[in-house]
Order: sequence, then C-alpha cells, then structure tokens
Amino acid sequence: MNISDEYNFLFNKNLNVSININTNDIPNNNLPICNTKYTLIDSGELKEPIYPNDDNVKLIICTCCYKRLELTKYCITQWLKSNIYKIIIVYSLDEDFKNLENIDPRIILIKYNNLPLSNKWNTSIITAKKYNPDAIMIMGSDDVFIDNYINKVKYFINRGVEYISNNKWINCCYYNNNIIITHVKYLRRGVDDGIGSGRVYSNNLLKKINHNLYLFQTPINKKLDNLSYRNINKFIKIKRYNICEYPIILLKNSNDNTGITIKDDFIDYLNKYYRSNLNNFTIDNIFIYNYN
Repeated sequence: MNISDEYNFLFNKNLNVSININTNDIPNNNLPICNTKYTLIDSGELKEPIYPNDDNVKLIICTCCYKRLELTKYCITQWLKSNIYKIIIVYSLDEDFKNLENIDPRIILIKYNNLPLSNKWNTSIITAKKYNPDAIMIMGSDDVFIDNYINKVKYFINRGVEYISNNKWINCCYYNNNIIITHVKYLRRGVDDGIGSGRVYSNNLLKKINHNLYLFQTPINKKLDNLSYRNINKFIKIKRYNICEYPIILLKNSNDNTGITIKDDFIDYLNKYYRSNLNNFTIDNIFIYNYN
C-alpha cells in the first residue's frame, strides 16, 4: 500500500457518501472507527461555478522540500494536472530530489541548504522571478488544492487582484486504514493573511519588495507565514480570501510520519486540540473513511 493509492482513493469523486463525527464524541486516547467504505465528501467545492482556464495568466508554484519524498512526489503530480506555467522546487538532499525534473519539463529544481528556512524559501521566489510570471503561489510540499482553485486564482489575478489567501482549509490524515478529514478555519491570527499554503502574490506586488518575500533582518526558521505577510501588507491594494470553499488540503501519513499537519502529530492533535476551547482556529467537521 503506498501513498498514491491512499490519496487517490480519497480524491475519487464518483461517490459523495460521508459520515460526520461530532467533535464531542472523540475520546482522549481513541478515534471513532467506521467499518463502512467511504469516499470523498462533497464539501462544497464541486457545487461552485467552473471557471475556464486562462492560458494567458502565467502562474508559478513555489515550494521547498525536505525528505517525505513519496508524499511530495504525489503532491507534485497532483499540481501538474492543472495548467501551471512552472513549478520551482528548492530541495536540500540530492538522493531525494535530483530526479524530480524528469517528471515534467515545467519543474525547475534548485539546490539550497535546508536552514535557514527563510533563505531557502526566498530562493524559490527569486528563481520564479526569472520566468516573469503574472503571479506565484506558495505550496507546502505535502499540500494539494482542489480542482477549481487554479482557474479561480487566474480569474482574479487577471482582474487586478494582488493577494489571494485562505483562512479555511482541510487537514487529511491516513491512519490505521482510516482516512480522517477535518475542516478547519482561523478565528483570529491568520484571518487577515490566511494560511501559508495556497497564498498567491501578483508579480506587480512582488516587484514592490524586489521579490524578497522571505528576506528579514535576521534569517529565521519559523513564523515565515506571518512575517512574510508583513513584508507586503502595506503594498496590497486588492485582496481576496476564500475564493473556493476549503481549497487547500494538507496531507499526512501518520503511520510512518511521512507528512506533517498544523503543529503536532495528527493523532495527538486530535486529542489535544479538538476537545479544548481554541483561541486561534476552530474545527467545523470531522469525517472518517475506512480504507480497505
């Protein structure tokens, strides 16, 4: 069983059967298990108007990779299904990522030290600048987006929007033959700037900071989302948020830790945070699908 099989199962949209698990039903040390086979819930994105692809908008994805090769390759394969102009991948380990460019000619590989992370991420933006894109999108190496997101991004970029982000997203975890999906949204921090993954910056906006989105007084390894937003916030004239319903999906395979979620191991995250009074974000729904 590999990651591609697990998540291809998840993204099969032929069926829309779901089960909703109330957060209060989650015990401290266990997960509710459903013995019936389920596929992806219709979470709203399939009901939205379909936006036609705009080939005239050159959108580049920027990402940074470190380990998690199987999951990263799966995500990149999903991105390539959309009309993306280029994908800039900054990697640090030769043995992991040296052959990724063979997947598709749109992939551009750049090797850079893993730390400090701010320098690594800024390298991806500076590299994207060389290809004169209309906009760049930030994606985590273990994240994917729903089908309609790219076309909608292009639609708004083509109409002068300079910054697009989301404060609602989906966490997805594969754990003990169950796929666990949670719908999450920010309540306070992140409502304005949104989560890091899926952010879109127009080229016009990036020019105002010489494309140094992740350049700070001191190189850093954390809080990149918040501080990079501060770098461009005062220059933004037109913003858009949540142009699709839960457009970004964060993936994790908890069985062998090949991915990450918000902060902690996904199961610890379930037990620790779902039962508490959250100050920063809230969980809208939990869905569990048995995978056999």
